[in-house]
Amino acid sequence: MHILSIAYFLCSCKIDDIETRYIHREERIYKMDFKHNENQIALYSKEGTLLAEITFPNLDDNTVDVNYTFVDSSLRGQGIAGKLMQELVKDLQARGLKAVPTCSYAQGWFEKHSEYAHLIKYNK
Repeated sequence: MHILSIAYFLCSCKIDDIETRYIHREERIYKMDFKHNENQIALYSKEGTLLAEITFPNLDDNTVDVNYTFVDSSLRGQGIAGKLMQELVKDLQARGLKAVPTCSYAQGWFEKHSEYAHLIKYNK
């Protein structure tokens, strides 16, 4: 994983604690090198620490259960979970699989992205 570091500063107005907390903050931008495993897509730091993952164990030969998403608190709010879902969609399409989303994030994501409704397996 490649990491670029940039420092940014707020305007010069004084807000005591808030200003000092943000003035010296360093943002890290991670190149998204997702590791694809059979039932997991994950993002690791260069040190090997798990930063984000989505897991999807097999329910049968054609269906997976999208049961868990995780994003480390240091990366939350940056769209990482959505990027994991996009990687999952590519994986499902390439492998000809359907998904049963039981994770609340995955359920909401599929509801917002109806263009992938064909990948959902519904109970009949």
